[in-house]
Amino acid sequence: MLYCKNCSKVMNSHYCAHCGQKHIERLSVPYFIDLFIGSLFHLHVGKSLFKTSYPLLANPRKVIYEYIKGRRVAYYNPASLYVIFSGLYFFTRLKIEDESLEQYFHTDYFTIIIIITSLPIMASMSYFLFKNYKLNYGEHLVMALYYYSVYYLILIIYGLVFRLFNIIPWLEIEPFSLWVIPIIYLYFYTRVFNRKKIISILKILIIIPIVAILPMLIAMLTAENYMIH
Repeated sequence: MLYCKNCSKVMNSHYCAHCGQKHIERLSVPYFIDLFIGSLFHLHVGKSLFKTSYPLLANPRKVIYEYIKGRRVAYYNPASLYVIFSGLYFFTRLKIEDESLEQYFHTDYFTIIIIITSLPIMASMSYFLFKNYKLNYGEHLVMALYYYSVYYLILIIYGLVFRLFNIIPWLEIEPFSLWVIPIIYLYFYTRVFNRKKIISILKILIIIPIVAILPMLIAMLTAENYMIH
């Protein structure tokens, strides 16, 4: 007999008649791709967005493990969350008074590449260094979606407070985004991987420079080719 992982009701098909959740044994790379593509066509801002954002900031471990273990209906789609917050972060950096939107997309190609490449790099690093948690790569990709959602949400709040309200920031958003990476990463992943915290912190300290530098190197290389063509 099959039981729904979200509401524990008996399931007579692949979809729960009570809560509507689809039955999936483990999150996988194909699931992640389907989730991500689906999010691009079904973006919406509802109560679940706000109900997920605060718990994700306060207790990322609870949100991530409940989602991975099957309680997914209760939380906002992690791919949609990532797309919304990364998109909002990108647009909070627009210098509309100085240049057109088309010119900005051309000059900020570097940032777009960093946003795109950071996700698989982050998931790969956490997958190889935290294999003892028995999570597959698809589950680490979902975790990375949630991490970057938190990261971009913090940058959005920072940008709104100091840019839109014309308050002179003590630190510009670009250097702030680099400076805050280790703090958010340490907070997020030590909460998620909370066994043997000292070992987890050491592993995270290995990941941080790779995740911070490698996407920028890729962006620099691809940006050169982009500018040439």
